[in-house]
Amino acid sequence: MTRTQADFRSRSWILSLGLCVLLLGSGGDLRAQSDAVVVTSATDSEIVVATLLPAEGGGFTLDGEPFAGGEVTLDSGATYLLALSEDGAWSATFQPVTMTVDLGISELTVDIASAEDGTWWIGETAVASGDFHSAGSNAAGRANRYELTLRDGEWSARYVAEMIAVEG
Repeated sequence: MTRTQADFRSRSWILSLGLCVLLLGSGGDLRAQSDAVVVTSATDSEIVVATLLPAEGGGFTLDGEPFAGGEVTLDSGATYLLALSEDGAWSATFQPVTMTVDLGISELTVDIASAEDGTWWIGETAVASGDFHSAGSNAAGRANRYELTLRDGEWSARYVAEMIAVEG
């Protein structure tokens, strides 16, 4: 079977139409899509921090804006510092958040720090909203207890009075 010029023109038109649809579906830049740089966490490669696209005049874009490095905050609230090394490799370093929480009127404080996995820590001890923390000492020589609460991204502490049995 021989092909006519009309067959080739028809196939060429279909191929052109397909390429236009592909370009429109990819945001109009096939090269940028194929050259995308996926930046993952330095400590957990399962965490995708950003997808950078090459910019037309050089450099990169993040969410359509020029990007040369800096802080990126994920939907989870975790913040990463993205940096481009001299050899052209991107890195993403988790930036923990440390909050100093006042413990009542005692003038004592406790530092609560975030971890990359979304947990919070006091030193080597994991804490969650509703947990209790002991610090200082009361008249009975025991540590004061504080209930820790995380609300709207902020930690607070509430003194929990100790029940003392009174004979009489």
